[in-house]
Amino acid sequence: MPNIKIAAVIVGAGKATRFGGKIPKQYRLIDHECSFAKNIRFFEKHPNMHEVISVIAAEHEEIYRRESMKVW
Repeated sequence: MPNIKIAAVIVGAGKATRFGGKIPKQYRLIDHECSFAKNIRFFEKHPNMHEVISVIAAEHEEIYRRESMKVW
């Protein structure tokens, strides 16, 4: 089988206004872990994954760094 390189784009740029709350839903905890980070880690574990790209809203950069990077 050929060596296939896969890239994943994880999109978390939504405002989540219908969900409510102070923290957008992509940064809420699921099983004590940020849901966005949980998705990133899932794709990073794939044996052929070459690159994982996170897409966030500019105004979420601080919360992304604070919440999503906790698992690293």
